[in-house]
Amino acid sequence: MPKKIAILCDPIDNQNAGIHVYLKSVVAELKKSTSTNLEYSYIHLKPNRFFDNTSHHIIPDYTFIPGWTTFRKFFLIPRLLKKLKFDAVWEPAHFGPFGLPKKIKRITTIHDLTPILFPQHHPWVSAFLHKLFLKRILHNANLLITVSNHTAKDLAIYAPKTPLKTIVIPLATNLSISPPPPLKQPYFLFVGTVEPRKNLLTLIKAYGRFREQSKQVFQLIIVGALGWKFQPLLQLIQNSPFKNDIILTDQISCDRLINYYQMATGFIYPSFYEGFGLPVLEAMTLGTPCIVSNSSSLPEVGGNAVLYFNPHSTKALTAQMLKLIQKQDLQQQLTAAGKTQAKKFSWSKHINQLEDTLVSIFK
Repeated sequence: MPKKIAILCDPIDNQNAGIHVYLKSVVAELKKSTSTNLEYSYIHLKPNRFFDNTSHHIIPDYTFIPGWTTFRKFFLIPRLLKKLKFDAVWEPAHFGPFGLPKKIKRITTIHDLTPILFPQHHPWVSAFLHKLFLKRILHNANLLITVSNHTAKDLAIYAPKTPLKTIVIPLATNLSISPPPPLKQPYFLFVGTVEPRKNLLTLIKAYGRFREQSKQVFQLIIVGALGWKFQPLLQLIQNSPFKNDIILTDQISCDRLINYYQMATGFIYPSFYEGFGLPVLEAMTLGTPCIVSNSSSLPEVGGNAVLYFNPHSTKALTAQMLKLIQKQDLQQQLTAAGKTQAKKFSWSKHINQLEDTLVSIFK
């Protein structure tokens, strides 16, 4: 008799950032699963064709009703899970599950601990709720999944008993190479949510210094939705003498994103802290030379295939940008090394490890 696993899939319906990409990719692979030991059902927010031909259950979130989101998370979801007699529940977005009897196994994925370690990079409500609930979530979980060794180490420091039930399963990417359109003007690229943790102020300052020292005109393209506390960044761009060459695109289609990666002279990821750093893996997969912050989990993803810099140093980032454009052979080396490094990560490996892990909690 296969074990019934419920997967909480709200981010597929209500997000477009990293957790959305991660969870959608995982569920797409699980749809193809041939496991005879596990049976999956998906709990989500609203009608979505993505869940067609799967076992899924919709529990709407009426956010216009005060307190409904809390009521849904702490009462409606647990009631459904108990009614349908699931053997385990997996929360891939690290905040839950709640309100379950002990006989239902709890699995939680922890992507990073930024709300705890760097509360200044999060809205105060998010930081407060993580401080209030996270240790209880970690204590109640039967299994914890992290996406990098760095996050696992942070977790062990924050909650010393967690290593006994923590497993690291790295992410992957589905992006594939396609013929890019003709290049109109060379540019550097950033992909991610526009928020303080991504350290875009340093990127804009470094770009300004780069332009002052470079004879060739390069644009800077920032792809991603505006998150929170983005006003200082917009003001810095507005005050830049190179503001006409700094382009913010918001979110774009997957096909356009692939083209943006492939045509970029270099991909820059200056983040202060990442649980994994999926855009770096995407860029390497598509052959884009990468300049990456040397913080947190990013060296795990980039290996020896990228140029690193201190995210607190505008001067260091500028130097790496200049180095990249001045050495054609370096660009070619990073392209080749990046593709090789990216092959270490795949969703098939991720799913195999995930399913082995899920089966193990019932032994």
